Amino acid sequence: MVKAGAEFEVLGVNKLDGYTLASPIAADGQLFIRTGEAIYCISRGK
Repeated sequence: MVKAGAEFEVLGVNKLDGYTLASPIAADGQLFIRTGEAIYCISRGK
């Protein structure tokens, strides 16, 4: 994860099992990532 802004800043790192099979998709405040094993949804907790 990176911070939005003029300077690059890493906020965190996430590891996913497997390799990605498609481009990540952003929709409705969520990020969807497809791997060889699963589909992940990353979103801000409320």
